[in-house]
Amino acid sequence: MKTPLSCLLVCVCFLSAVRGATDWKAGFASLKITPEKPVLMYGYANRVKPFERVAQDIYAKALVLEDETGRRGVLVTTDLGSMPGAFADPLAKRITEKTGLQREQILLSWAHNHAGPNLSLKVTPGAGISVPDAENRVTYTRWLQDRLVELVVDANARLEPATLWHGQGVANFVMNRREFTPRGVNGSGR
Repeated sequence: MKTPLSCLLVCVCFLSAVRGATDWKAGFASLKITPEKPVLMYGYANRVKPFERVAQDIYAKALVLEDETGRRGVLVTTDLGSMPGAFADPLAKRITEKTGLQREQILLSWAHNHAGPNLSLKVTPGAGISVPDAENRVTYTRWLQDRLVELVVDANARLEPATLWHGQGVANFVMNRREFTPRGVNGSGR
């Protein structure tokens, strides 16, 4: 009899804790960030020409969470290859200016997408990159900073009551499939 009673007590405590999570608020916004005109691609050093076509659009998303005390934080996810400090630091500062969120309340992330645009605020061309391509990259990078600030402001304005849940799982398809063998690297994952 002690085991079922103990289980019941644990369940009641757990459900009470979950029920308390309804005092949260959440705001969400999404934005297509596919460049309107060809820009340089992220990834390999030998990519010195802009993309030729778009196979799929890329997006940025912002999730603002507010706890029962009114403290907020934002998670910004992007389909980008990277987010260098020269891009992320001024972006976070502008988000702070527009929303009041401090730097420690702002989490910026990227998908490490080698099929996404290369970001840079440097107009200087280099390693086979033309001046117009370098300028287009800067124009897109500045445009993106502006849109990401607007995205966070939008998500922040959309706060509404929310129930938080969590789970745990394994995604075996997201892994390094290169197997090192005595005959070399097998890229098939088999």
